Amino acid sequence: MQDREHNILFTRPVDKNLIEKAKEQGVNITVVPFVNTVSASADVIKILLRHTSAYDAYIFTSTSAVMAVANVDDLLKGNVYCMAGATLQAVSEQLNDCVVVATADNAASLANKIIADGKVKKLAFFCGDMHLPHLPQILKEHGVEVKELEVYSTIATPAKIDRLYDGIAFFSPSAVKSYLSLNNFDRRQVLFAIGNTTAASLSGYENVIVAEKPTQEAVVNSIIDYYKTGTKSA
Repeated sequence: MQDREHNILFTRPVDKNLIEKAKEQGVNITVVPFVNTVSASADVIKILLRHTSAYDAYIFTSTSAVMAVANVDDLLKGNVYCMAGATLQAVSEQLNDCVVVATADNAASLANKIIADGKVKKLAFFCGDMHLPHLPQILKEHGVEVKELEVYSTIATPAKIDRLYDGIAFFSPSAVKSYLSLNNFDRRQVLFAIGNTTAASLSGYENVIVAEKPTQEAVVNSIIDYYKTGTKSA
């Protein structure tokens, strides 16, 4: 157990069991969401799904995209490339007729796996309006056609934070941008990122810890381990 308790700001909701797990280890989590996602209308998504059979496979890099599609058509069939962690779990639970071909912890690795497969020439990328361009750019540079289908929107919900937290946990670049629109980082704070893409949006800041896997649990574990040992989780 730590000599003192540590207070961490989470910029998105987190499972209650993980909050309790952290509390048992002297880490108090406060949740203040800095972004919200809104699915496109059912009519819009139905139009986007009309020609999905023309694609060799689908890409999902967020749970929001999976849920937006599943809420309209949970019978979507086909091969899927997706991010590991929560996105993979959502695909497995919500899109039972899809087959996950490969997963990765970040967009670049996922793109490289698709390229290495060599069989995919045309992909449908279910995404949000603020998705980063890296994945489709890499694929297009290697001759893979990517159709970006926006099935949800990301809305910033910035809030002024007057308390100095020991650390802040981020789960997307858009949340980082939203936070910084009204706040600044203190050099004494530790910043925790769910993955390398989010960590990249924190470049230039010291004390950035990246979770070993892109899951909420891995983020919580990295926080617990950091305050126990001063290092990221193994």
